Amino acid sequence: MTPFQALYKRPPLVIPHYVVVSSPACEVDKQLATCDAILQQLKLNLRNANNRMKQMADAHRCDIEFQVIERIGMVAYKLLLLENSKIYHVFHILLLKKQVGETAFNSIELPPLEDDGFIMMEPESILNTRWVKHGSKFFEEKLTKLRHLPAENTMWEKAVVIHDQFLNLEDKVLAPEEGNDEV
Repeated sequence: MTPFQALYKRPPLVIPHYVVVSSPACEVDKQLATCDAILQQLKLNLRNANNRMKQMADAHRCDIEFQVIERIGMVAYKLLLLENSKIYHVFHILLLKKQVGETAFNSIELPPLEDDGFIMMEPESILNTRWVKHGSKFFEEKLTKLRHLPAENTMWEKAVVIHDQFLNLEDKVLAPEEGNDEV
């Protein structure tokens, strides 16, 4: 069931692809071809927007392996977590992914979390820089190794964001020297 069907309780309208043919009304052909081109562009824009949203959501996620302690019923598992973890230890089977291939990093130690439950994203070092074009503007991005995370979890972050979040130097700016020669 699509989100449209869930919301409106009916399937969406199907707009067929228009094939340009020579007809007596060439203006109708042009109009229908233009509408078809707009529809194709809208579909492409939707796919691109969906991809960008997924990348932004996945940027703050990381895959961590846990040991399964026991199976609870048919659809839940109890996992071995640290005592100070802020997440519940029983998960529905649909939220878990089957491991494929060799284990490259095997640790049950969780990275430190902020008060709101997100992983602390404190940069440890800058490994590389690049310039990326978004629209008509260029932005500098830095490949950042995050503290408390393995080296495989490096990420590209805008230099402005790194500067604004982690380089708070406003209180360290030297005040302009003013003469205080008066006695």
